[in-house]
Amino acid sequence: MTKKHCGRTAQRRQESLNEYVDGIMQTNSRIDVIRVDLYYRQENRDDVTLESFDNDINHLYTNKRGNTLFKNSKGYIIKMEQGDSGYNHLHAHVVIFMDGQNTREQTTPKTAKRLCDYWNNNITKGKGCSHNCNLGKYKNNGLGRICYNDKEKIQILKEKVLSYLCKGEQNIVNADGKGFRALRRGVMPKKNNKGRPRKN
Repeated sequence: MTKKHCGRTAQRRQESLNEYVDGIMQTNSRIDVIRVDLYYRQENRDDVTLESFDNDINHLYTNKRGNTLFKNSKGYIIKMEQGDSGYNHLHAHVVIFMDGQNTREQTTPKTAKRLCDYWNNNITKGKGCSHNCNLGKYKNNGLGRICYNDKEKIQILKEKVLSYLCKGEQNIVNADGKGFRALRRGVMPKKNNKGRPRKN
């Protein structure tokens, strides 16, 4: 894949994710943004195939209907990647948008930890590792509580968090050379025309 093609792909991804975030913010007054990185323990990486990794990621989010961990979820973005060493370092960056109306802002890092524990212990049966990004200290922080009218933080979310998920490096390629649907997101929210218009 050429650098020019990678650049166009990254731009299309960025536009799609920006539109998705705008849709979520237009239909919710405040959102709690969670980000975690999911991968596997060093001693188990050689046992992980692209198929098993894909199954684990699918398992993670298809369980959302019956898992209270996701009961306030309003959307998600998942970017699956492979490290420089190939399939033995498959990992995923996950962003989940939770309904801030029904949760306390202080609980966001705890929810992120629960998601990490769920990956480590339930999905991968102890073979997984994870990183809770909501515990990090960032100069420009696009995680945590975001209100619909906080244009500055929404912009940081797009430019610092989402742009990282759009990069072309570490794209996954199947053994047959064909591409892999590595970037996934939820369904675009339907606009709610009820109530009074918001003031910007």
